[in-house]
Amino acid sequence: LIKQYENTHYPSEFPVRSKCVVLFQEIDGVDVILFGMYVYEYGHDCPQPNQRRVYVSYLDSIHYFRPRKYRTLVYHEMLIAYLAHVKQRGFHTAHLWACPPCKGDDYIFFCHPEDQKTPKDDRLRYWYISLLEKAKTEGIVTRITNLWDEYLKKDADVSNVPNFEGDYWPGEAENVLKNLEEEISELNETKSRKTVSKSKAKARSARGPDSDGSSIKTDKRDALVCRMGKIIEPMKDAFIVAYLQPRILLSLMSEKKIIGVSTSSEKKISSGSGEITDTVKSTGKSEDDDVQAESQMTAVRDSEKCIDEAEQNSKKIVKVESELDSKSYGNKDELDKEMNRFSGESSVVSKVLLEFGSFFDETEDCDEIIESEFFDTRQQFLNLCQGNHYQFDELRRAKHTSMMSLYHIHNPDVPKFTVACSHCGTDINAGFCFNSEKDADFHLCQDCYQSSHKLYIKKAPFRRTNVGGDSQGHLTEEQRRERQRSIQLHMQLLQHASGCRNNRCPSANCNKMKNLLKHGASCSIRVQGGCAICRRIWALLQIHARQCRRENCVVPKCRQLKEQFRALIQQQAQMDERRRVAMNAAYRR
Repeated sequence: LIKQYENTHYPSEFPVRSKCVVLFQEIDGVDVILFGMYVYEYGHDCPQPNQRRVYVSYLDSIHYFRPRKYRTLVYHEMLIAYLAHVKQRGFHTAHLWACPPCKGDDYIFFCHPEDQKTPKDDRLRYWYISLLEKAKTEGIVTRITNLWDEYLKKDADVSNVPNFEGDYWPGEAENVLKNLEEEISELNETKSRKTVSKSKAKARSARGPDSDGSSIKTDKRDALVCRMGKIIEPMKDAFIVAYLQPRILLSLMSEKKIIGVSTSSEKKISSGSGEITDTVKSTGKSEDDDVQAESQMTAVRDSEKCIDEAEQNSKKIVKVESELDSKSYGNKDELDKEMNRFSGESSVVSKVLLEFGSFFDETEDCDEIIESEFFDTRQQFLNLCQGNHYQFDELRRAKHTSMMSLYHIHNPDVPKFTVACSHCGTDINAGFCFNSEKDADFHLCQDCYQSSHKLYIKKAPFRRTNVGGDSQGHLTEEQRRERQRSIQLHMQLLQHASGCRNNRCPSANCNKMKNLLKHGASCSIRVQGGCAICRRIWALLQIHARQCRRENCVVPKCRQLKEQFRALIQQQAQMDERRRVAMNAAYRR
């Protein structure tokens, strides 16, 4: 898709933050996971058309909630509360794909209870719509529509259709583009075989693939949009679009009329303490900086006055916004015409919206984010559960799975998959594990190796592996934040040291990092043998690879680790493909 539309300045990537939201309930004195969802947040720094949008990627639940009659109510409130949260942070649209799992597939939780039914398409859509209707009555959602009505019903441009990771649109669009290319190649082959007159050949050369599967383009519409429109139209109700802000505000945001952060400055406003922090990038002239900073302070004071005025005119604003929100604006001229129609109130509305929007410049989450490798993606958590048989088919197993999930969150250094000692049968969770190089399924714990390894001479030699490590469970919140800051500094240092060729680099830490990297390249013990230095380096390299977006990165092992992460993405892509195939089959009967 990116390659096909590279000439139209289609973005090459969409920066996104993935989050896992989980609900626990205390049952019989044990915290049990009952509800979870994975969401993608495309913030203010993401290019259009994904800017300031959230996509609810996967949602899953277990029916052990007590009392059972409040289960739907609580699960609805979880999603409504999340929508209210992102709306407050400046996101303007939420997208959902109502698609039940295929038979035999699990979205988040491994092995559901046998008596828990999987909802059908219509039932699941009703569940989402009733949830959004309730959010609309509470003022969180302003309008509910669908992908086809919003982007594909009229003449549309591909650059206006949101492109979310794992969504139906990008995956199916790739398949459609592949089919279109095959049709074009077949058409060219047919032309080369036939001998036709010059006039016919000239007429045929101007033809292209059409939306109905033929090889003729009868109008100026994009072939991909036409084809996708016909595919999505029968199933359009499954692709839900919920506006969190008035459409007038959304249109202004897309035109970048209310973004107060310029290319040369950033403005951060702390509403809780009332403090204002201005960070101005250097332009080379201190006088310009002073003038720019003063202009920012003036803008902040003006916006505060504007908010007071907004509160006084709230009734007028609500009336005008509701009328403006009920219509769709195809272009800027229609929007301006509609704004000017409100002669007496348009100045109030436009001023309030323009100034009030300055508070939505930053969509970053101010709450502490708990980083966890095990919950990083849906596929990683599902793999963890499948590999360790963490199941939810019974309440007692759900309790054990929940406890182990919390254990892995608070003890990230503990290995995902534990092995049992082949001599005493105990799980090896700490210390050293001695693995047979002749038999991959034979392991000895540290005590058994010291006392009984001579009994297993046929399994020798053994390779020692360090198991577990320092836990973060005892760290306070301040210590965790300090640890996160330290990790980011190490990431910057790692990037610098990997590309630095100055033997006399003034940074003393640069030389230390270079020595660590040299050790990692030449060490014979390595992580598998229990080398603590190698283990530390490997952890830094893994963190870097998750964050790195460079194609030709100079950091060692970056490409290798990215390939491992791509393997997980490939697993996810296979699940998404099954969802699309099942949905296409259901609506093409």
